[in-house]
Amino acid sequence: MSKEQLDRLTLLRDSGWRAALTIFCSPLLGDRGEVWNSIDLESRTIHIENMLDACGAMSGGEQRLVKLALSLFNQQIEVNLWKTLAGLDEANGQVAVDAVAAFNGGPLRQADAIRKVLLTRPIRKREGRS
Repeated sequence: MSKEQLDRLTLLRDSGWRAALTIFCSPLLGDRGEVWNSIDLESRTIHIENMLDACGAMSGGEQRLVKLALSLFNQQIEVNLWKTLAGLDEANGQVAVDAVAAFNGGPLRQADAIRKVLLTRPIRKREGRS
């Protein structure tokens, strides 16, 4: 395992990352380029404005989950939980509940899927590095 991969796994110690990754690695969003193009695992940043702009091309359920993930990741983003949860089907409602539980230190229900993403997503080369 590379140093970059090991560094990525430390994201799971942060409540905001645990919650956001629970949502971003879910079946609904796991392969959405609009989401992953805005996430830089190496610099530990989510480009929130870029991701919110990209939400226009997503379904209502995808938009709700993205906004919930960003709200758990960054306290500046506020969501109305009634509107968010009322617009999700049962499976995606469970993803939302799992993300809140992960934020509060609960178990990662998709731990294997999240670790796989952290270990296999292409490593972004930082400027100034070869």
